[in-house]
Amino acid sequence: MMEEEPQGAPPPEQRAKQYHRIHLKLSLCRFALSFAFLLVIIFSGASLSLRQAVQSIGYNPWFVVGLYGLSFSLLVELLFLPFSYYSGYAVEHRFRLSTQSRRAWLRERGKGIGLSLLLGLLMLEVFYGIIRKYPRGWWLPVAGVFVFIFIILARLAPVVFLPIFFKLKELEGEELMRRLKALAERAGTEVRGIYEMDLSRKSKTVNAALAGWGKTRRLILSDTLLQNFTPEEIETVIAHELGHQVGHHTWKMMALQTVTMGLSLFLCERGLRKTIPLFPFQGVDDVAGLPLVILIMSLLGLVFLPLINAYSRHLERRADRFSPGNTESPGFFISTMEKLAELNLADKSPHPVVEFLFYSHPSISKRITDAKRIFK
Repeated sequence: MMEEEPQGAPPPEQRAKQYHRIHLKLSLCRFALSFAFLLVIIFSGASLSLRQAVQSIGYNPWFVVGLYGLSFSLLVELLFLPFSYYSGYAVEHRFRLSTQSRRAWLRERGKGIGLSLLLGLLMLEVFYGIIRKYPRGWWLPVAGVFVFIFIILARLAPVVFLPIFFKLKELEGEELMRRLKALAERAGTEVRGIYEMDLSRKSKTVNAALAGWGKTRRLILSDTLLQNFTPEEIETVIAHELGHQVGHHTWKMMALQTVTMGLSLFLCERGLRKTIPLFPFQGVDDVAGLPLVILIMSLLGLVFLPLINAYSRHLERRADRFSPGNTESPGFFISTMEKLAELNLADKSPHPVVEFLFYSHPSISKRITDAKRIFK
């Protein structure tokens, strides 16, 4: 059951706006600090010194890239630990969204850092390995290999990575299981299982996903969703996720991201050709230039972010239209959106500029308005 607001607490919509305002400010501050850090480590010669320190241990290029990447990543994690702690723990507790103890948060943070380091170092070795082989035109094979890796990771996510952070068990309740299986069949989507995720161990928020593909495709529902939503509302949430599958939205979004990533890598290659000679780097394959690569790719990412988010919002609206229509209960869509906004502390009506730049989903108010207009 949803908790009642304590007496004297600000209205939920006001709390939501405060919550998102804090996170927006933190994100902007984090980006500004990241930008400044990259400039300092490039122009101060610290990146060169770090690479030279690594080379004093060994000259093998794979070793140099790996140890430099590990050292650089740990330095960044240490620098941004206060931001991570404040945004991921302090703010979540302040707004009564988190159920984690400090020790549990640190343990989960450690898992996340470990997994990020493992995957990040893999990508880094691939990146510089390709550059060493193709010093000109490296952007195209890098894009191709990265897309392949992303597809494999998406397939493995529900069976390898998600269980690292959550306990999954088969959904209990024969009636709900029957309804969701029937819903998937009506949508023409085969799922290999329906699972419950123990999100309540960490948070009061709710979530659901259709994760994986092929033999790993499965529906995953948070226990908080099961506790706070009616069967009809749960059907509405899952129908939305199935709408993405029916509309091939995952592949469409991946196609757009592949194009933007390829274009970003192409522009990054051109940018490095002009900027690398300005610094005492040994060449484009010198890992000491990694901060410059990150700087260029981050700026290009900012340029493409509104485009990617705009297309994502379009796909989300399409999935919303599939959801009420597929469940034949459009009225439940509105009540579902209201509950999602309350439990996830969503800003139902963000500033239009903020929504345009940063929101991958339409605002709750727009989703409700669209549902009322389409399903009168």
